[in-house]
Amino acid sequence: MSTLSRHFGTNSKFKSIGVAEGLQASIHCIMQDSRGFIWIGTDEGLNKYDRQKKTWIRYISIPGNPNSLSHNRVNSICENTLGMLWIGTDDGLSQLDPKTGSFVSYKNIQGNSKSLSDNWIHVVYVDSGGTLWIGTHEGGLNRFDHTQKEFSIYRFDPQNPESITSNRIYSMCEDRSGLLWVGTYGGGACKFFREPKEFQHFSHNSGDPHSLSHNFIRSFLEDESGTLWLGTDGGGLNRYDSEKNIFIHYQLDPGNPTSLSDNRIFSIIRDSTGAYWLGTYGGGLNRFDPETGKFIRFQHSPSDQNSLSDDRIRALIEGEPGILWIGTDGGGVNKFDIKKKNFTRYRHDPEDPESLSHDRTWCIVKSQSGLLWISTFGGGLNRFDPEKGKFSHYRTNPDDPRSLSTDYITTLHEDNEDILWIGSSGNGLIKFNTRTESFTYYAEAEGLSGGAGYGIIEDDNQNLWISTNQGLSRFDPKTESFTIDREDIPP
Repeated sequence: MSTLSRHFGTNSKFKSIGVAEGLQASIHCIMQDSRGFIWIGTDEGLNKYDRQKKTWIRYISIPGNPNSLSHNRVNSICENTLGMLWIGTDDGLSQLDPKTGSFVSYKNIQGNSKSLSDNWIHVVYVDSGGTLWIGTHEGGLNRFDHTQKEFSIYRFDPQNPESITSNRIYSMCEDRSGLLWVGTYGGGACKFFREPKEFQHFSHNSGDPHSLSHNFIRSFLEDESGTLWLGTDGGGLNRYDSEKNIFIHYQLDPGNPTSLSDNRIFSIIRDSTGAYWLGTYGGGLNRFDPETGKFIRFQHSPSDQNSLSDDRIRALIEGEPGILWIGTDGGGVNKFDIKKKNFTRYRHDPEDPESLSHDRTWCIVKSQSGLLWISTFGGGLNRFDPEKGKFSHYRTNPDDPRSLSTDYITTLHEDNEDILWIGSSGNGLIKFNTRTESFTYYAEAEGLSGGAGYGIIEDDNQNLWISTNQGLSRFDPKTESFTIDREDIPP
């Protein structure tokens, strides 16, 4: 989860939604419908969240009840133009009428060629014309006829070169021309032409550098310019050039110094000039030019003190225009001057009490005053004054009950009241009043869903959401107490 900077008051209330409360930690899909409700598919059913009433409704499969969800493992959710929800599960397709809360389910019927081809569904998708498409695990692609309540099936046929390339469908996307793209697991991508009903194939060809980079397609995205991007499971990112009918790949190429330096990307930002910067875990910093598709690498060089101190980047932000701040996992903090293209290193020095407290830096937040807050994994919290180049430390001290409770800080969030919210590894959520320099602690005993906080975001209602090792917690700014209101969460 990422961090957003929004204001919320100091009054607070936790409502935790975790394994114990019914919302499972294993979340497969999330969508927001046309009325603003949030729908979450999990291993243990379908959950609906009403943000206005702050209430939850949980839908599960009930044996013997044909009006219940077809299976509890929910893999995909979509909404049609009539406001009906379609849910793809491990055992069939379900249609939910949100007004009545009643389900109608469709499953494979042996011997019926117009029934659903396979009950294991990976993806459901409604196109701009209102047609429902279903991608299955082994039964190919299904199109649902709402009037006849029947399915048309598109399967792989080795005798038909215009059939779909694989029966395992993982993703779908309609482009702005109205053509449906289908991502298969092992057969590449297919573009479907409704008239005539045939598929154009795009697959990996080791002899063609402009073919799809990998045949396992996980996701699609069409951007504002109409460019189609494909995410693969092992082949990096692909951009489709529709005019030339080729794919451009963005991935690590050991023989190409202008390629992405590493396929593990932890941070992506766009700076004040519009340039893209990628922090990789193992390949250093990359500047990406979408126009040329080239990357400029900035990496650690043992012989150059002005190079990046460590290639494992965990945090990346822009401070002042033209200045990047980089947190590394072992090399401390780096200040990068984009114009001069040099790095200034800030590392832990045991002989300097005003140096960085620890070299494993996991998160960096810029305050409204221009100071930087830096979380370390082992050295507590640091406040850095860029003008003075000095660090102030906030660390755990067993002899001081007012000190920070842990030195292992994973994430940070600052609100408009100069309150810094700190996620820790095992010590819950920590509230730090930067004006009084006092800490307040909120752990599982107060209602937080787990002891380890991994990410913090704020929603439009100024509620704080914290992802933990045991689920999700919502921070309600209305009261000072921490409670779990079990009437507001799934039973």
